[in-house]
Amino acid sequence: MSTKLRDLIQSNDFTGYQVSSIDWKFEPDRIEEAIYGMNGSYNLPYDLVERFANAFKVEVISINTWTCTDTPVGLEVLRMQGIPIGLVWQSARKAEQTISFFDKAGLRSFQTAWESMKSNPDEDANFIPDALLDMPIPGPDEKILDLQSGKNCLPALSPYGAADWIERQGGLEAVTDKAALGYIEHALIENIEHRDGFLNQLREREKEMASDMVEAVKDSFKELEDHRAALDTMREEVRGRILKLP
Repeated sequence: MSTKLRDLIQSNDFTGYQVSSIDWKFEPDRIEEAIYGMNGSYNLPYDLVERFANAFKVEVISINTWTCTDTPVGLEVLRMQGIPIGLVWQSARKAEQTISFFDKAGLRSFQTAWESMKSNPDEDANFIPDALLDMPIPGPDEKILDLQSGKNCLPALSPYGAADWIERQGGLEAVTDKAALGYIEHALIENIEHRDGFLNQLREREKEMASDMVEAVKDSFKELEDHRAALDTMREEVRGRILKLP
C-alpha cells in the first residue's frame, strides 16, 4: 500500500523499515555543517557521534535507499528520542550528504543535545597528541612515506607508509625504535577499527540487497576482508617485535 512521506512521518510508525544508529553514518564535521553551515567546528573527536547517538537515541530510518557501489545512499528519516526531526539525503556514493530539519524546534533540540556532548571544542580542537610525534618520517633525501588523515583530521602514517618505512630499515627485526613501533601499532589498530565499522555497515546493508546484487559485490567484500586480515597480521607482527625490545 502506497503512502506519502508526510503521512509516514506524522504516524511515526516505521514498522518494517530498517532503523539504525547514526554512529557509522555521520562524521562530526557533517553534523556541525548541518547545524551551523560553514561556521561549524572541525577536528572534533570521531567518537563524539557515537556518544551523542547513544545518549539521545539518534537514529536514521531507511525509507527509499539503495547501495551505490559499496555505499548505502538514498532517503532516510532522522529521529531523536523517538521523534522524527528531519531527513537525510544522498543521491550517490560521491554526492554530498545533506541533513535537513522539519522546523526550527527540531533543529534547536538537535543542536542543544549535540552541544551538551561537546567538551570545549574550540579550546581542544588543534592540540596534537604527544604520541603523534613518534611517527616515523623520511630523511631529507628519501622518498616520501604514504600519509592519510587520521583521528581528528590529523596526519597519520598509513599502513602502506608503515610497511614502506619498516622495509627501508631492513625489515621488522632490524627496527629498534620502540616508540616508533608503538606509534605504528596504534595507527594499525585505528585502521582496523575503522575498517571493521565499515564492514559491519556493509553487512547490515547486505541484508537488504537482492540476491544478484549480493553476488555482484561478493568480490568487493572478499577484498575488504582480506585487507582487514592483512592489517591484523601486520599489527600482531609489530606487537611481537615490541615485546622483544628492552
